[in-house]
Amino acid sequence: MSTKTNAAITAADEEAMAALLDDNLEDVPDLPEFGTPPKGTYKLKHEGYETKKINDKLATECKFEVLETVELANENDPPPKAGMKFSELVWFHNDPVKAKGVLKRQLNNVSGELGTTNLAELMAKVKDMEVVAIVGNRTDKEDKERKYASVEILKLA
Repeated sequence: MSTKTNAAITAADEEAMAALLDDNLEDVPDLPEFGTPPKGTYKLKHEGYETKKINDKLATECKFEVLETVELANENDPPPKAGMKFSELVWFHNDPVKAKGVLKRQLNNVSGELGTTNLAELMAKVKDMEVVAIVGNRTDKEDKERKYASVEILKLA
C-alpha cells in the first residue's frame, strides 16, 4: 500500500491548519457517543433515513439522537447520555414486505399527526422532528453480546 504525500502544501494552507488547531481542549466539544440504548422510552431527535448498500445488500438506515430518557425498562440499566446517536438498519434484500413492516412499526403511530399513510412521505416528514419512542433491543444471531436497536415511535414530542 502506497501513501502519497502532497508536497504542494502552501504557507496559506499551513496558516489555515494552525488556525483550525488553535483551540484549548476544554473548548473542543466531545464527539457524540454512538451505541445502542437500553430498552426503554426516550425522547429522540429523528435524524432521517438514508438508503445504503452494505455488502451489496440494500438497506435503509434510520438515524436517531437521544435527547432524554423518559423511562428505562430495567431501572438498573445506566441511561444513555443525551446526544448519544444510534440507528436501526432495515434490510430489504431478503424480504421487502417485512422491511416495510419494520418501517410501519416505526411510523404507524404518527401517521395521523403527519397527515399521510404513505411510507415515503412519512419518512420524509419525520426527519428532524422530536419524537417519543420505545427502543427495544434485539440480539445478533451470531454474536450474542451484540445488541441492535428496534424503534417504535409513539408520538411527536
